[in-house]
Amino acid sequence: MHTSRTIGTHAGQRLRRRARAPISWQHALTPVALLVFVALWDLVVRWGGYPAFVLPGPARVAARFAQAVQDGTLQAHVLVTLSEVFGGLALGLSVALVLG
Repeated sequence: MHTSRTIGTHAGQRLRRRARAPISWQHALTPVALLVFVALWDLVVRWGGYPAFVLPGPARVAARFAQAVQDGTLQAHVLVTLSEVFGGLALGLSVALVLG
């Protein structure tokens, strides 16, 4: 029969073993998949000859993102979006509370 002390000791040993375990291939899969996605996106833009207003390349998107952060437009748009989201949430909760 296991006591709580015995179970706790085994759980602690498993946590220590897990903390020392090397990074598995599954943990490396996400950044690799992201890099593959960006590389394929860049190839499609280059080989497809799409205009930038249809499909901009990853370098152009990154440059525009950096510009939006620097000049403050991103923060302004985020604030407007958050106010709309929370306003809609408040309205929906109010209606649900009344109807509930």
